Amino acid sequence: MRKIKKCPKCGSRNIKWVLPQMWSMWECYDCGYQGALVIEECEDEEE
Repeated sequence: MRKIKKCPKCGSRNIKWVLPQMWSMWECYDCGYQGALVIEECEDEEE
């Protein structure tokens, strides 16, 4: 069971840390969202 992270604004999985040293800041490359909140789900929940 692997956990995936999604953007809370658009639901995209194309989300990464802004800087690895700032692990609490995420950026979505699809909609431009930046923030500390991300949606984390188990991969099984998508199916």
